[in-house]
Amino acid sequence: MNRVFKILLCLLDALLLNRYKDLSVGLLKIKAATCYVKGVIGARRLFVSAVLLSCLLLLLAVGFVLVHVGFFIWVPWSPKTKALVILALGVVYMTVSSVLILQRCSERTWMKLSKADSVLAAALKNR
Repeated sequence: MNRVFKILLCLLDALLLNRYKDLSVGLLKIKAATCYVKGVIGARRLFVSAVLLSCLLLLLAVGFVLVHVGFFIWVPWSPKTKALVILALGVVYMTVSSVLILQRCSERTWMKLSKADSVLAAALKNR
């Protein structure tokens, strides 16, 4: 009788420990996914800060534009032609830089590049 009781106790213990292990692993996956996403958010913030800091390069771009303006002052074109060429160049520069900055700073891009969305999906698929 004592032996049967010990066997039942061991089986019960194994079942409870297995259940506890499954719960612990699930919680650990969620915590790991949370930490990973927080890391991605931190990296994104650092990237955005670097982008904003690089806006100081805007001063360099202003110098670039002034070189263009100086060049167009010397060119023997009519003032309307010069103005249209400068306007077109300005629109092209602004459009290209705005599209690139918005695309690189988007949260969706960072989630895809870091694969944080798949980590979250894997962690939460058994929930």
